[in-house]
Amino acid sequence: MRLSFCLLLVFLAFHAGAFAAPRSVDENPVACLRMTVAANDIASLGGHVRQHYRIFFQNLCDTVRVVYWCAEHPSQPLTMIPVCSPRVTAQAGIAAPLYAVTRKREFQWTFPRGTQIRFVDCDDSAYPTSDLRCTRPGVHAR
Repeated sequence: MRLSFCLLLVFLAFHAGAFAAPRSVDENPVACLRMTVAANDIASLGGHVRQHYRIFFQNLCDTVRVVYWCAEHPSQPLTMIPVCSPRVTAQAGIAAPLYAVTRKREFQWTFPRGTQIRFVDCDDSAYPTSDLRCTRPGVHAR
């Protein structure tokens, strides 16, 4: 029993990293926003396996963070918002919707099993772009 529990913990720890977005190099190497995701199977119509996602953001810094998050699936096209848009950097605009995170913020959504959640957070003087970067008004995405 203990061995299976330990294996479950190792499995969850290994796969938890798949939910986080790759972060671009930033002038501030301190991560201000921590995201955790919990996904549980739910009963659904039509035999499709769906999961209830609880997406929780915690602000670890003293300033308000502006976050954009989106969902993508490795083998299925997602049709509902917030879907990560496959835009090249040159065409990326300010992302929507944007959310301010003062201390904590939670979202709940239903997605197919295997959906990955990506995010980018920016300080209070920058805005997330649809290609998961930060930009300041009037400046190209960095």
